[in-house]
Amino acid sequence: MQDASEIVFRGIPAGNESVWFHCASGTLILTDLCQFWDGKLSVSARMYARLNGVDRQMAVPGIVRWLISNKHDAAASAQKILNWLIKRIVLGHNCIVENDAHERLNEAFSVFT
Repeated sequence: MQDASEIVFRGIPAGNESVWFHCASGTLILTDLCQFWDGKLSVSARMYARLNGVDRQMAVPGIVRWLISNKHDAAASAQKILNWLIKRIVLGHNCIVENDAHERLNEAFSVFT
Protein backbone atom coordinates (compact mmCIF):
# COMPACT_ATOMS: atom_id res chain seq x y z
CA MET A 1 0.00 0.00 0.00
CA GLN A 2 1.18 3.51 -0.74
CA ASP A 3 2.05 5.85 2.11
CA ALA A 4 -0.30 8.50 0.74
CA SER A 5 -3.05 8.93 -1.84
CA GLU A 6 -4.32 12.01 -3.64
CA ILE A 7 -7.58 12.79 -5.38
CA VAL A 8 -8.27 15.84 -7.51
CA PHE A 9 -11.84 16.67 -6.54
CA ARG A 10 -13.96 16.82 -9.69
CA GLY A 11 -17.14 18.79 -10.28
CA ILE A 12 -15.82 22.07 -8.88
CA PRO A 13 -13.31 23.23 -11.52
CA ALA A 14 -13.16 26.80 -10.19
CA GLY A 15 -12.05 25.40 -6.84
CA ASN A 16 -9.22 23.24 -8.20
CA GLU A 17 -9.20 21.15 -5.00
CA SER A 18 -6.85 18.29 -4.21
CA VAL A 19 -7.38 15.99 -1.23
CA TRP A 20 -4.62 13.94 0.41
CA PHE A 21 -4.82 10.84 2.59
CA HIS A 22 -2.00 9.41 4.70
CA CYS A 23 -2.80 5.70 4.82
CA ALA A 24 -0.73 4.64 7.84
CA SER A 25 -2.26 7.21 10.18
CA GLY A 26 -5.69 7.41 8.55
CA THR A 27 -5.28 11.17 8.21
CA LEU A 28 -7.21 13.10 5.56
CA ILE A 29 -5.91 16.55 4.62
CA LEU A 30 -8.40 19.06 3.20
CA THR A 31 -7.89 22.68 2.20
CA ASP A 32 -11.06 24.56 1.23
CA LEU A 33 -13.40 21.65 0.45
CA CYS A 34 -14.46 21.38 4.09
CA GLN A 35 -13.94 23.93 6.80
CA PHE A 36 -14.52 24.12 10.55
CA TRP A 37 -13.98 27.47 12.25
CA ASP A 38 -13.91 27.46 16.05
CA GLY A 39 -12.34 29.28 18.97
CA LYS A 40 -11.41 32.94 19.18
CA LEU A 41 -11.87 34.48 15.74
CA SER A 42 -11.84 38.01 14.41
CA VAL A 43 -15.22 39.55 13.65
CA SER A 44 -14.67 39.13 9.91
CA ALA A 45 -13.62 35.48 10.27
CA ARG A 46 -16.65 34.73 12.46
CA MET A 47 -18.94 36.42 9.91
CA TYR A 48 -17.39 34.37 7.08
CA ALA A 49 -17.85 31.17 9.11
CA ARG A 50 -21.48 31.91 9.90
CA LEU A 51 -22.37 32.95 6.36
CA ASN A 52 -20.78 29.80 4.94
CA GLY A 53 -22.18 27.34 7.50
CA VAL A 54 -18.79 26.39 8.97
CA ASP A 55 -19.05 28.12 12.35
CA ARG A 56 -18.29 25.53 15.05
CA GLN A 57 -19.02 22.63 12.70
CA MET A 58 -17.30 20.84 9.84
CA ALA A 59 -19.12 21.45 6.57
CA VAL A 60 -18.65 22.16 2.90
CA PRO A 61 -18.73 25.99 2.84
CA GLY A 62 -21.55 27.71 1.03
CA ILE A 63 -19.15 29.32 -1.42
CA VAL A 64 -17.83 25.86 -2.42
CA ARG A 65 -21.37 24.49 -2.81
CA TRP A 66 -22.17 27.47 -5.03
CA LEU A 67 -19.18 26.64 -7.28
CA ILE A 68 -20.33 23.05 -8.03
CA SER A 69 -20.74 22.77 -11.79
CA ASN A 70 -21.15 19.00 -12.06
CA LYS A 71 -22.92 17.39 -9.09
CA HIS A 72 -22.38 13.85 -10.46
CA ASP A 73 -18.59 14.31 -10.64
CA ALA A 74 -18.53 15.93 -7.20
CA ALA A 75 -20.54 13.04 -5.72
CA ALA A 76 -18.19 10.49 -7.33
CA SER A 77 -15.14 12.27 -5.91
CA ALA A 78 -16.74 12.46 -2.47
CA GLN A 79 -17.49 8.73 -2.56
CA LYS A 80 -13.86 7.89 -3.44
CA ILE A 81 -12.74 9.86 -0.39
CA LEU A 82 -15.34 8.22 1.85
CA ASN A 83 -13.99 4.81 0.81
CA TRP A 84 -10.77 5.56 2.70
CA LEU A 85 -10.44 4.48 6.36
CA ILE A 86 -10.42 8.00 7.78
CA LYS A 87 -9.53 8.40 11.46
CA ARG A 88 -8.52 12.08 11.56
CA ILE A 89 -9.10 15.13 9.37
CA VAL A 90 -6.66 18.03 9.18
CA LEU A 91 -8.44 21.07 7.79
CA GLY A 92 -6.61 23.96 6.21
CA HIS A 93 -8.88 26.32 8.11
CA ASN A 94 -8.65 26.32 11.89
CA CYS A 95 -9.44 22.81 13.19
CA ILE A 96 -8.37 19.19 13.36
CA VAL A 97 -11.15 16.62 13.66
CA GLU A 98 -10.11 13.60 15.72
CA ASN A 99 -13.43 12.23 16.96
CA ASP A 100 -15.86 10.45 14.63
CA ALA A 101 -13.95 11.87 11.65
CA HIS A 102 -15.37 9.52 9.01
CA GLU A 103 -18.95 9.98 10.19
CA ARG A 104 -18.59 13.75 10.32
CA LEU A 105 -17.12 13.84 6.82
CA ASN A 106 -19.95 11.66 5.54
CA GLU A 107 -22.42 14.15 7.00
CA ALA A 108 -20.57 17.14 5.48
CA PHE A 109 -20.36 15.44 2.08
CA SER A 110 -24.12 14.77 2.04
CA VAL A 111 -24.41 18.06 0.10
CA PHE A 112 -22.93 16.25 -2.91
CA THR A 113 -25.66 13.60 -3.11
